[in-house]
Amino acid sequence: MTAQNNRGRRGKSNEGLTLIEVLVGGLALSILLAGLTAAWRVLEYQLLITRLQDRVSRVVRQANDWMLYAPYDALPSDGAQLLSGYLFEPFDQQSQSFRHNLPYSFSAAVAVNNPGTSNESRQIQLTLNYLLPAPVGHETQAHQIQLSPTFRSRL
Repeated sequence: MTAQNNRGRRGKSNEGLTLIEVLVGGLALSILLAGLTAAWRVLEYQLLITRLQDRVSRVVRQANDWMLYAPYDALPSDGAQLLSGYLFEPFDQQSQSFRHNLPYSFSAAVAVNNPGTSNESRQIQLTLNYLLPAPVGHETQAHQIQLSPTFRSRL
């Protein structure tokens, strides 16, 4: 008899969620998704910077190899711009061409020893100037790397 009385009573039900509980759950989910979005952006930025730093190291190796193996008469003069290009060239679907982003250039500081003689030699120091994206927005930050001097002689 008591079981029938309990079923028939209309009292406070514990089966559903209150409005406050739903709002708190929605707020917690929103905070979680905002945190995941921020973490995803940081990860994406770090991956881009890693790719670009790898590209910078390949460009530096290319310039250094050129300095070591180019004919002596083809070496740059003082203040000359040696190589230039772009670190990042993504393909643009709309224009069906590559966009040129983040330019770089090498400049040479050259000191000539014993000019005009058979013992002529050059001390060449390359400087790489390049841009990398900043973490916030689409701004860029200028960077510079000075390579160790390379010594080349005519002989």
